[in-house]
Amino acid sequence: MEFGKFTGLHWNDTFSMEPFVCEALRNYMNPAPAAQEQAVAPSESGYQWKEVFLPEGTRLRASFDRKQYFAEVAGAEIKYGEHAISPSCFANLFGSGNRNAWIAVWLRLPGSTEWLLADV
Repeated sequence: MEFGKFTGLHWNDTFSMEPFVCEALRNYMNPAPAAQEQAVAPSESGYQWKEVFLPEGTRLRASFDRKQYFAEVAGAEIKYGEHAISPSCFANLFGSGNRNAWIAVWLRLPGSTEWLLADV
């Protein structure tokens, strides 16, 4: 009954259903191989911050006055909104302007859920 609803052909028209039934049986007995996921090549883009390489997609977090702000590595730049900035500039966007980025900026690398202090 369900097959008839699906094809629009019903059992009283047995000969016209034969090719559909045969195809369904063949597909059941020999299922198509599962599509394999293409391995995504890691991007070589990123930002070189002294001896630390931040791959594209790395998120940066800093805070001032209990408010957090975020930036992201896009291509070979750190982007805060539309602006390309340095880690030091990001760390000092708000506040006194004399913060050390290594101890003021937290990083979350692509594929990770944990934030790491840049100095680590």
